[in-house]
Amino acid sequence: MSISGSGVSDGRWHTLVLELNRNFSSLTLDNRYGDGSRGPAFTHSLAAGTSVYFGALVQSPKSGLLDGQKDPEVLEGFQGCLDSVTINTNELPLHNKRSQHAEVVGLAEVKLGCVLYPDVCLQQPCQNGAACSSRPSGGFWCSCGPQHTG
Repeated sequence: MSISGSGVSDGRWHTLVLELNRNFSSLTLDNRYGDGSRGPAFTHSLAAGTSVYFGALVQSPKSGLLDGQKDPEVLEGFQGCLDSVTINTNELPLHNKRSQHAEVVGLAEVKLGCVLYPDVCLQQPCQNGAACSSRPSGGFWCSCGPQHTG
């Protein structure tokens, strides 16, 4: 599932809701944009000891590793701000909060607090019809047409 055509790099907070039911899942952004799908019955439950990852593409360790790696590898990470993450109305313990329902097991390159910067491409800095793309680390680049360079 994905939500396309609705930018979230605008310097504002957004609400994202992922709902998983027996045979239906939905993804909603700011109570307006959404995507949903039906499929076979969802049989996995969020049992005690189950790991859930937010803001990262995680790869399970390969079997037969020589170095004995047991922890999953974080391949790509979310860049932005997360706040008030809840599962079944139970808030997860972000920002040093305590919870009887969950614990944070690991963090990678996480800083407390958040400064929201609007997407630099919203100001249309590229000229002559070039397409603007934001860089994850800040800044932008322009994809020029065949008759222009820059």
